[in-house]
Amino acid sequence: MTGHRRDNSARAQSWGAGSGTSPEARLFQRLPTLDDLERRARRRIPRFAFDFLEGGTGGDLNTRRNRQALDAVELIPRYGKGSSVTTEVEIFGVPCAAPIGISPVGADGIVRPGATRILASAAGNARIPYMAGTLATATIEEVAKLAGPYAWFQLYGLPADDHSVTFDLINRADAAGVRVLAATLDAPVRSKRPRDLRNGLVVPFRATPKTILDVALSPPWLFALAKEGTPTFRNMERYLEGPKTL
Repeated sequence: MTGHRRDNSARAQSWGAGSGTSPEARLFQRLPTLDDLERRARRRIPRFAFDFLEGGTGGDLNTRRNRQALDAVELIPRYGKGSSVTTEVEIFGVPCAAPIGISPVGADGIVRPGATRILASAAGNARIPYMAGTLATATIEEVAKLAGPYAWFQLYGLPADDHSVTFDLINRADAAGVRVLAATLDAPVRSKRPRDLRNGLVVPFRATPKTILDVALSPPWLFALAKEGTPTFRNMERYLEGPKTL
């Protein structure tokens, strides 16, 4: 649902207006643009994790087109309309602070162990939607508890057992209080992601000297891993018997 923009002047003004000693103001002073945040992330997480997040399929053509489309969006001010401006909007019957949300990232724990819970909490606090993925690293029940009415669920269809797992996931989301279900239709087969192939991020995953070095050079990621444990597809664990394969 979201994309980042290079021009952050409007947000910069709102952050800059706060106290110079507040956590938000200090963060803005250190990292005033999303480009700064991206560079910091590149230093803090292993190369294979950053490439997994940033990269697309094939030759990254669609990723570049999405970037161009987002950069083409302009926010045009309207003058003389008074000062009662709000970003509040109702989405599927839920009042939200802004018409944006956090989109699902499969295996988000690769990027930052514990990411699913962090994102769900952030969305709940900010009052914007968070769409948790089927392959998130926290259960849909955990997400619903943290994000409250802003929890959405992105569903992969699992036809191998005549969709009994698919329907159970839907029932679990409903029982947890999730208000929005998004059925995923764009992945009929496994996609080819060249960056992941080059980095050895494949199933089954096997550590190589290169990946071990990547992790060793990323202490914040390693600390998060030690705290949170190895990321797993938490929604799927109850359906597995024997070895936990793909």
